[in-house]
Amino acid sequence: MCLLNAETIRNPYTSSRALLAAKLKELSAETQIVENAFSSDAERKADVDVAIIRIHIKEPPREESDIWERMKKAVSEDEIPDPELKALITGDYIEQAITLYRTEVAATMELIRQYKALIPYMPTSLNPDNAYGKDPILTIVVGTHNSSYGFDQDDYMRIVRLKYWRALFSNEQFIGRLTSELRRKYDEQVDRMADYEFSAFNIKQVALEMQSQMTQGVEKAIMDLFEKLTYTHTYDPDFSSNKHYYNGWVTNKAWKIGKKCIIPTYGMFSWYKNHGDTFYVSEAYKVISDIEKAFDYLDGGRTGEINLLSRLEGASAQGKTRNIECKYFKVDIFKKGTTHIKFYPESMPLVDRLNIYASQKKGWLPPRYGKARYKDMKPEEKAVVDSFHGDGAEGSGEKAYTEVLTNAAFYLAEPTQTLPALMEAQHG
Repeated sequence: MCLLNAETIRNPYTSSRALLAAKLKELSAETQIVENAFSSDAERKADVDVAIIRIHIKEPPREESDIWERMKKAVSEDEIPDPELKALITGDYIEQAITLYRTEVAATMELIRQYKALIPYMPTSLNPDNAYGKDPILTIVVGTHNSSYGFDQDDYMRIVRLKYWRALFSNEQFIGRLTSELRRKYDEQVDRMADYEFSAFNIKQVALEMQSQMTQGVEKAIMDLFEKLTYTHTYDPDFSSNKHYYNGWVTNKAWKIGKKCIIPTYGMFSWYKNHGDTFYVSEAYKVISDIEKAFDYLDGGRTGEINLLSRLEGASAQGKTRNIECKYFKVDIFKKGTTHIKFYPESMPLVDRLNIYASQKKGWLPPRYGKARYKDMKPEEKAVVDSFHGDGAEGSGEKAYTEVLTNAAFYLAEPTQTLPALMEAQHG
């Protein structure tokens, strides 16, 4: 957009004005005449008519590469789908990434082949006595390595392979369900993948390894969460004196997760006053997403997905630190260094399942828990069930325990989360 004296447009009597008028017409310019534009509110008043010119200039079409188009067609015709990989990981992301990788490599290799063939025809000098005259005028750079005769295709392959492996290991569709601990592990290994072809077979091997790691890590993730939300941060100094049944603690909440819990979360806020209530989203996400992932193992995809990162970003941008809605709970984040977790009522069956799972692993529940009916239990077993599910009074835990037996497929099943389920959840 620009401003002109209206006379320039109204009276194109000079060659330059005529040329301008023709160019504006060619560009389909919009012209608006404002009469006496500077006669009222202007600091220096003048009776001048102004032309406001608006031009929408389209971006020139991108140059197409014949090499790229030919290689893309060749790759698509040569594509062989991998049914095993498709069965392991749902969605099109992996397939598209492999196709793009193969096309890029094929096109670049063809470019390199043609470049090398042209080197003899573009010497730096035509003087045959010039020792350096045969070096080509035009060179290709791979990374930071100049290609003049010392060009190494292996350098290119390492760089391009690493680019795609890094993209894969940072893609939420592929690693979205990994805990931060597992993510760190794969982040540390990704540079080594530069030596491995970005292929369906190798991606399948990585996916299988991830599945194995996640299956092995399910118990650790859940037990770490249980300890984090219970006795690791309890204020009772004697919490560790009893390692067996619940009736040994009576009122000590270090043995069970309730509707609310508090964990220390230092470093979520800046010490600078001008930052106000804006918290560090990355720190909050790291803590809360790991808690959600552990519950995901127990949930089995029953609860709808949310975008936790977006919710935290929105809350931080608004200076909101209370009642931030997450997948299974709401959180209050305090500057003093604590986060309060308040579970939704509909999430309490998951909390109960977590308590049961962790307590069985620790040997805090009777061996016949989940196998025998309440009325068939021994008095000491009933006492533990009453303390765990009730208030400790005789018979207070029978109703909740019967609910567990009735829905044993949910409360007592081993929590596992394989990679296909994870990827389906990402698409869901």
